[in-house]
Amino acid sequence: MATALICVASGVPQSFAGEMDDYRSLTSTAGRDAAENGRSRRGFQFGHSVPAVSDSAAAVNHRHTSSDPYRSYRSSEDASSSQNRRRTELIRPTAGGASDRQAVVSASYEGRGKISGVEQIDWRPQPQVSAPVSEDQRIELPWWSNYVTRPFDDETQPVSLTLDLVIAEALTHSHRVKEIEVTPYIQQTFIPESIAEFDWTAFAESRLDDLSDPVGNTLTTGGPTRFRDLYAIGRAGIRRKSQWGGEFEAAQQLAYQDNNSDFFAPPQQGTGQLLVSFTQPFLRGSGQSYNESRIILAGINSQTARQEGMEELANHLFEVARAYWSLYRARSFVLQRSRLLKEGERVLRKLEERRVFDVAANQIARARAAVAARRAGLTRAFADLRSAESKLRALVNSPILRNGSQQEFVPAELPSGEHWHFDLETSRAMAMENRPEFAKKLSDLEAARVRAGMARHELLPVLDFAMQAYVSGLDGNSDIAQGFANQYTVGEPSYSVGLFFEIPLGNRAAQAKLKRRELEMSRALASFHTTVAVGMSEVEIAVQETEATWEEMQSRRESMEAAATEVVYLAMRWQLVPEDERVASLLLEQLLDAQDRLVAEEQDFVTAQVRHALAVLEWKRSTGTLLQYLAPGQANQKPAPSAVNIDAGTIVDSVN
Repeated sequence: MATALICVASGVPQSFAGEMDDYRSLTSTAGRDAAENGRSRRGFQFGHSVPAVSDSAAAVNHRHTSSDPYRSYRSSEDASSSQNRRRTELIRPTAGGASDRQAVVSASYEGRGKISGVEQIDWRPQPQVSAPVSEDQRIELPWWSNYVTRPFDDETQPVSLTLDLVIAEALTHSHRVKEIEVTPYIQQTFIPESIAEFDWTAFAESRLDDLSDPVGNTLTTGGPTRFRDLYAIGRAGIRRKSQWGGEFEAAQQLAYQDNNSDFFAPPQQGTGQLLVSFTQPFLRGSGQSYNESRIILAGINSQTARQEGMEELANHLFEVARAYWSLYRARSFVLQRSRLLKEGERVLRKLEERRVFDVAANQIARARAAVAARRAGLTRAFADLRSAESKLRALVNSPILRNGSQQEFVPAELPSGEHWHFDLETSRAMAMENRPEFAKKLSDLEAARVRAGMARHELLPVLDFAMQAYVSGLDGNSDIAQGFANQYTVGEPSYSVGLFFEIPLGNRAAQAKLKRRELEMSRALASFHTTVAVGMSEVEIAVQETEATWEEMQSRRESMEAAATEVVYLAMRWQLVPEDERVASLLLEQLLDAQDRLVAEEQDFVTAQVRHALAVLEWKRSTGTLLQYLAPGQANQKPAPSAVNIDAGTIVDSVN
């Protein structure tokens, strides 16, 4: 009705009203038939790609698959299906079928008295969401959604990419993921290293002394002026430190000695000695908790490394998703710039056809300037598209994305046009339980508490109990074997026991260390509170951002539709205006400016789409659940659809 009124007021036949409505459908009708490709989201599991953090991620997934923190504005979904539906299906609706055809209308300036060019294009069935939402909670996809998922050039090798496939390839091939995967393994090696402190240790040692010293006392040799002594000893045994701090050692010693002293008897002595010693601290260094503290710290540090790995992996996959949606935005910009150039060339062609009749030179110059500027904008859009492909290739590092300029990355998934509401309190509770940063800070606090306990224990003085016992044997004539046997058959065992006490006067070093550890624990606690405060702020911002970006999409959609209506109106006015040079120049300027504004509004809408998609992912990251929903699942590469040829701004469908 509004279109008909405009036509009547402008003196235009009402037959144009239908064509104007068709043109306006560029931003409404086409999008109604093109819904997003839904994906089922399962709980994230690393599988074989990142086993170092798989247990933690799987445990988090298991704990939360039974709860549903999301509340969507779905008007047609019944209560029973809502209860039985998995939470991941609520986040990503599944795909279904859609209509067969849609009309893409463009203005054609074939003459001053008419608008022609309703170009009918056949399309394959487009997916729809399985559970529809109310119309006021869904933003319809625009006209370029049907072109952006198709190749632009027949000469390149198209690679159809879904977000699932990109994530799966990144988990398998990304160098950054491999770096993250190795880091927890490095930290885990400190655990067996700490446990090995209590392992049994075998040792062996030997020494040979051949001495020739001058004699300054006749009692040394009994006559000879030089003392010549040959001494060889070999010792082997085992030792071990216990978890309670005690040290045990058992060693067998065999020796041979001969010298020229008259008092050395029997000559050529062979000796054997079996020695057992044990030392047990009673104060400092005692107790299983103190001696196993290093094992506990190694385990805490290993868990911290896992949590850091989960955080870094979530950040990397978020960047991969950002690069994927940047690719969608860049391809959309190319399509928008291409259509803008096409419309400018149509205007210029019409003006040149009318040059000898009623078109001034300044109008042609203005149109040529607009075409040149739009061609430059299209060149820049293509350059930005190549940059987006390069960034995605670098982040994923997949073999299927390594052919450089010979490939064309085609996103097979579109941003969602649906509105999802996230409850703030539920989101905060999820973040407190799932965010790896919080768990990491708690681990740091626990490690600081353990170190403070160790420092407090080291305030104690040293009080050690020492015990030693041995049996020994001796025989002459170089008979070491008999000397070894005599240690068990001749004589009796020898032993010694004692206590050792030590305390630094003032004990300032231990007190300073304890003070440092207590301050470190206070710092760790403050750091935990800071991290929680920042995390809760991020959750709140993420919830607000999802609402803001969805409302922004709505406003951008309305603004884009209004700009499209303005272009249609000005195009008609420019073709039907009386032959007045000044009025025609003014209308031409207004038309070209309106076309530029329409493209700017379309680009703003694409940017709002990407912002909303990233805002939902940012909410998942802020609540610590991003890894659960960026699940590759059945991420198989699918063949790309037929190409859309872009030549001088013309979009031609190659499928009949």
